[in-house]
Amino acid sequence: MNLKEDLKNILIHELTQLGENVSKSSNIKELVRLHINLLTKLIHPQPRKIHKSKIFLTKEQILHEPFKKALQDICYKLEIGIDVNGHLSKQSTNPSYNDLLLNDWAIHHLHISNKKKNTNQLFYDRSDWLFFVLLKPKDIYLLDIYRHGDQFVFSKQDLLKQIKHNWPEILKPFEATGFEGVTKTFNDEDISRLRKVGINVVNVIDDIAIFPIGGGLSTAGTNINHTMEVNRMLLILENIEQQLHEKKSFVEKELKKYKVNKKDDIDFELYVNDQGGFAIREKKTKININFIIKC
Repeated sequence: MNLKEDLKNILIHELTQLGENVSKSSNIKELVRLHINLLTKLIHPQPRKIHKSKIFLTKEQILHEPFKKALQDICYKLEIGIDVNGHLSKQSTNPSYNDLLLNDWAIHHLHISNKKKNTNQLFYDRSDWLFFVLLKPKDIYLLDIYRHGDQFVFSKQDLLKQIKHNWPEILKPFEATGFEGVTKTFNDEDISRLRKVGINVVNVIDDIAIFPIGGGLSTAGTNINHTMEVNRMLLILENIEQQLHEKKSFVEKELKKYKVNKKDDIDFELYVNDQGGFAIREKKTKININFIIKC
């Protein structure tokens, strides 16, 4: 049993399919980080309650009709849980690409388009208009609409202001204490420039200092939260292996219910289940052993 090695093999296959240059010699922590980065950039299809800022409500009404209809279509998908990943940036499926807006402020952007030149293409045609959203498991907050060509469109602090002015409770956990009287502030251009060199900024919104709600950037532009998530995931696998070793007699007893002979070589593997998540099963019989992990 080597669950980390199983995970490594799964991720090598996944990332190779996406065009990543990875191999057996690749570091498992980097493979897991790439996997998490990919998942963070995508929007998992599930029903969500839509919340619109006041400025969003105003701007959606003055969009020209083709864009207004496209936006309505996308909002419908978001609400009932239809896949909207085709409206994201084309870099969303590139595991190596760091979305600095997402890593800094946890904000996704989508293209307001519902047309495809080729029905087989993954992404919808690119659009002159983008809308920006903050994603939660059961809710999605629609912040603002901008032209794609607007200057510093991905570092506009007005996006944070929309969160603060419409849903202040979201930013409450990220408010910095002990920063009274902050005098140094940064404009949108400053933030764009500093992100590119991996420097985090404490934004000041209505005289309140706000830490990066997306986790913040490393000097390489990667998400700091992802590094912690990598370590957590690998530690979980270590703990599961330890449980399976320590509870060997219990495991054998449970598997016997499924006609597994105690004399057989019992071994376990990590695999991807039908829901696309990671699970553990007995290697020979393919019996899932999730019920064992909780004991």
